Amino acid sequence: GRYISVEQMAWLKDGLLNSSARFKIICNSVPITDMDDVYFGVAAGDRWDGHQAERNELLDHIQDNALEGILFIAGDFHWGASCTVGKAGSAHDNLREVFCGPGGSAINPLLWVFNPPADHYDIVVREFNFVTFECDPDAGTIRVAFISDAGTIIDEQTLTF
Repeated sequence: GRYISVEQMAWLKDGLLNSSARFKIICNSVPITDMDDVYFGVAAGDRWDGHQAERNELLDHIQDNALEGILFIAGDFHWGASCTVGKAGSAHDNLREVFCGPGGSAINPLLWVFNPPADHYDIVVREFNFVTFECDPDAGTIRVAFISDAGTIIDEQTLTF
């Protein structure tokens, strides 16, 4: 089966290609990031990882057309992260994604054995959190902040597009 329909893919690709927006933020329930180093293919059919042809079709469309200002935002994971969509040195290592997944982080045992590659994940947050985004179209930056339940900043970064 497909992850998204042919019509949805065409709509998304056309929208990205013809958008004049400084930032094009693609929100999805699950990550598009290459995650085979995290869950080793477990439940990949529930994510973009299980649909590589469609994943590559979208990511290649972005790169082939030199589309800029694109940020993927995903949920459905029990930890937060800021990372490149592709591993370092891969075809899609210039695209970015932020995981906004606070629920259940303290109880997910996989988190305590997972050590993400430093060149793929800039930030990994293993505690309950929420994420804020501050977009500055003039500067071409998006400030991403992971905030604790108590309201303090756990980690943050500024992405430049």
